[in-house]
Amino acid sequence: MSINAENDLFARFANMLSIPSKEDIILGVAPKVILSPAHVDQISAILAFASAENLAVIPRGAGTQMTIGSAPQRADILLDLSRLNAIVAYEPGDMTITAQAGASIESIQRAAAEYRQFLAIDPDAADSATIGGIAAVGVNGTRRMKYGGVYDQILGAQFVLADGSIARAGGRIVKNVAGYDIARLLCGSLGTLAIITEMTFRLQPKPPFTRWIGVPTSSLEAARAVVQLIRASQLSPSAIEVLPAVDGFVTALLFEYTAAAIQEQVAALRQLLGKEYGAWYIAKPVFSLPKATFSLRISAPPSQTFPILQKTLAAAEGMNISWVAHAGYGAIECSAATDPEAILQMVGRLRPICEAAGGALVVSGDGLSALPTLDPWGTVGSAPLMRSVKSYYDPKSILNPGRFVGGI
Repeated sequence: MSINAENDLFARFANMLSIPSKEDIILGVAPKVILSPAHVDQISAILAFASAENLAVIPRGAGTQMTIGSAPQRADILLDLSRLNAIVAYEPGDMTITAQAGASIESIQRAAAEYRQFLAIDPDAADSATIGGIAAVGVNGTRRMKYGGVYDQILGAQFVLADGSIARAGGRIVKNVAGYDIARLLCGSLGTLAIITEMTFRLQPKPPFTRWIGVPTSSLEAARAVVQLIRASQLSPSAIEVLPAVDGFVTALLFEYTAAAIQEQVAALRQLLGKEYGAWYIAKPVFSLPKATFSLRISAPPSQTFPILQKTLAAAEGMNISWVAHAGYGAIECSAATDPEAILQMVGRLRPICEAAGGALVVSGDGLSALPTLDPWGTVGSAPLMRSVKSYYDPKSILNPGRFVGGI
């Protein structure tokens, strides 16, 4: 950033400017300033200025997902969106809600609960994670098996393009399809195409009762057999999760119905399992993994979840690792407190297996700053197309430069 640009930046945006601290460093790269706008017009002015001066802008919500992706190639402005946290519109009759990017998932759930509705997104840290951050990263929770991912809940969005233009896509009613794909295109783009300022989501009726059922097993092979039985049956859980337990493993099933319907489902489950396995009501399991140096997210077809999980645990032998397998839709999450060299070896062994199975292995965490040569994303066949889309929406590459697939 030139001296003139810096002076102009401080003069024009002094009322929303602060100096970064060590907590604001992104994988070893420190931004020069933090700007905290309160209105979309202010974001527009910031991006217009950044585009004119060729300054890199790194968007941030609550900061829960900032270690996902590569380190930024440059970071002039850290754009803090936490002040844009209002619920803009809620139409219970239409079952839609519109909120600003800095609104937390928890605040949306509280508003929707008044009318026995909910947003079918349940990521870790839902009490603090913002809808803009969750949408930008494309994080999903346990209910994806029944309701789909974040992508499937989006109806529309307001966003600011790299040149400062304010745009909208989609709408606030379920049947509105104008610009629908553009709104969804922003989901999972890691803030590299535009700054999301508002999002409209479809809501779901809140089930009268929610119950978790646990099926303990002594081995992963037995857990796999349980999952296969359930998936081939007429049972309809909202989630199927597999976790380590004290004496082996537990397959946790989420049922969301009336009390009578849940009892029927549990009775059918016990009949399906027979005398070999037991099934009991349990408290909601803890799916959030402890914060560690590295996090791995593996996606694969559901049929490959257990084979890849077994290979993952074998590759992690001797490491301090925590994990959960989303067996219902095909994903494994791990957190590992280990040294960088061990992660390099683990990723080197597992990534070819995941990609050969039609999946992917993504690495994140603060430890990435010690591994500048490690590609967090792996091989992505659509990278050339993604690069083309990036050049169209952000020709100067000022939005989160270098953080996404292929250095986009």
